[in-house]
Formats: sequence, structure tokens, C-alpha cells
Amino acid sequence: MTGTLFVFIHGICGSGAQLAPLASHIARTCDDIRVLTLPGHGGGTGAFVRTTAAQWERAVEQEVRESLVRASRVVLVGHSLGALLALSAAARIPVAGVVCLGTPMGRKASPFQLRMSLRVALGNPGRDDPVVRTYRSARGVSVRGPWEYLLWPIAFSRLPGVMRRVRRRLGEVHCPVLLIQSGR
Repeated sequence: MTGTLFVFIHGICGSGAQLAPLASHIARTCDDIRVLTLPGHGGGTGAFVRTTAAQWERAVEQEVRESLVRASRVVLVGHSLGALLALSAAARIPVAGVVCLGTPMGRKASPFQLRMSLRVALGNPGRDDPVVRTYRSARGVSVRGPWEYLLWPIAFSRLPGVMRRVRRRLGEVHCPVLLIQSGR
């Protein structure tokens, strides 16, 4: 059994690539890391839109339970949806801490997010600027064409329910939580 294990949980339609730079840095200072790929991610749009929020929550909880067998302390690091799922798991399973990056706790989409989504969906990959290239490379759901993005609201419609459940469970989280939010 190791000492501290960090579990990294990406955001919706993302992948472990979103958190890879942070994970590789933390890997130099801790005993072990795990980078989770959420159900419905790492494949095509069909699997993504068929996946439920309950499947995402179960996958994170299963990873936390397996990690607690391997390590005496588990710290969850989540981005966006991954942060919500980390908080949800921490409310049910004792962990050493949670780091939340850009946690959507009821925020509406900002103009920046909408503009970036359109640039990724409709832009020409050969003409991407570095920011769009980074967003595109971290995407964990493959698309065959821009029309498939029209299906993505099905999966995104699950976020408000996850947000509501997490807000109700926040009082059950009994570990240190570091919340990092953008000014945007």
C-alpha cells in the first residue's frame, strides 16, 4: 500500500489530456496517481450521449474505492464535471482532500465558453490558434463531423442534475477542499 494517491477526473467531453500537465507535475511529488476516463468518453458521440450521470458517478466512486485499497490517502482532483463528481464521491467516501478546478455550481455558460465551443466545433483544425488547438486536443469524444455536435446537448443536459445533487451533499464532505475558479 502506498501513502498518497491522486485521482484526476476530467470534465465533460474531455479526457485525461486535460489534466496531464498537472498530473505529471504532481506525480513527481506523491506516491501514485490515477487518471480516470469517464464512461462515454474516449470514444464516439453515440457512446457519449448514451452515458448517464449515474454512470459517471459510479465510475468515480469505484475508482475511489479501488484507490483506497492501494493507498492510505486519496486526493481527488477534478476539472468542471470532474470536480462535481469528486465532491459527490467525497460526500460518500472518506478521502483526504478534493481539488476542484472550474467547478460549475450553477453558473451559466459564459460568452467565452460559447465562442470557444463554436470555434472547436466549426473551425478548421489546420487553422487553429494555440488555445483552440489545446481545447481540441483535450477533447475525449471523437466526432465524425460538425453535425455530431448537435447531439452533445443531450449529455450536457445531465449537468444541472449533477450540480443539484452535489449542492445538496456539500455538507457531507468532511475533508479539505481547494476550490479554484476562473474570473471569466
